[in-house]
Amino acid sequence: MNRRWARQIGSFLALVAVLLAAAAWSLLLMGRAPARLYIACTGQNRVALVDPVRHEVLGHLQTDAGPEELLVGGGGWRLYVACREAGTVQVFDTATRRLLTRYIIGRAPGNLSLDEERGILEVANVEQGPNTLLHLQPDPLLSFVPRTVTSPVVGLIEREPRRFKGEVDARIGSQVELEDRGVFLGVASEIPDVLVAGIQDQVVRLRIPIGLGPSEILSGPGKTRAFISLRGENAVAVLDLQTLDVLARLPVGQGPTRLLALPGEEFLYVMNTEGSTVSVIRMEGPEVCKTLEVGGNPLGAVLWNLAWR
Repeated sequence: MNRRWARQIGSFLALVAVLLAAAAWSLLLMGRAPARLYIACTGQNRVALVDPVRHEVLGHLQTDAGPEELLVGGGGWRLYVACREAGTVQVFDTATRRLLTRYIIGRAPGNLSLDEERGILEVANVEQGPNTLLHLQPDPLLSFVPRTVTSPVVGLIEREPRRFKGEVDARIGSQVELEDRGVFLGVASEIPDVLVAGIQDQVVRLRIPIGLGPSEILSGPGKTRAFISLRGENAVAVLDLQTLDVLARLPVGQGPTRLLALPGEEFLYVMNTEGSTVSVIRMEGPEVCKTLEVGGNPLGAVLWNLAWR
């Protein structure tokens, strides 16, 4: 009896494995990678894999030192990771989580830009040196056979960052434009206000007290609200874009910086860069609905879902 049950269980597991493999190959043949959110955790030299539908951490990819910038290509089957401290760009297979190749840049790589038709990955030097062009040659089966030719070119990085004018002289760290009013709302990390300035002249017309260390501002559903990460207060402020009143102040993790809104305008991911968590905010509430433990110092993030592109 035990042997018969063992054979039946073994047959059942074999059938499940075949079905799962068939499903994976179906996705591959259709060129559809599953929905994934990748988050660079600089403090532990790894990238967290997150399911953006269930808001769950699925695992991690170990990287070189200082991963910061991420890019997804190859129909969702390739993840490019720029490791600033190590001076490298790594390429991972997103299905197997295997490291495929590593490019030694030798400077501070970031701001990745991919032209898949020509097979060129452009890597900017975030310390404002020359860029590098990596010429890629993937094969039809996605086994990825690289060949590299590097050449310095004029960088994509803006050499003179935009600045507020008038009574405020500060670099614009992040902004949301309100085209119908001819103004934008911007933040500078050293100023505890949201600054309202003209789109054309960048002259500050209004200052809205918001909190310490504003890092990023992002508009919510229908551009009726804006969300501002406050690094100095471990909070995210919510601003009404019609009245310019502060609606709420949501406590999040330690040192929030970058914000990522998921398609559908329902959820907002907050990178708590001085800690090890990501806060998930339901924007309609607004409310913090979940906290994900992803690893030390989450910073850069990139989302892939073919249906959302």
